[in-house]
Amino acid sequence: MDKKLEPYYLSAETALSIVSKKFNIK
Repeated sequence: MDKKLEPYYLSAETALSIVSKKFNIK
């Protein structure tokens, strides 16, 4: 994985987790 892209994948994963918790999706 490109080191420059890695933070974007991590932030996207975090955002998805936050959205999932907000809408109570598991």
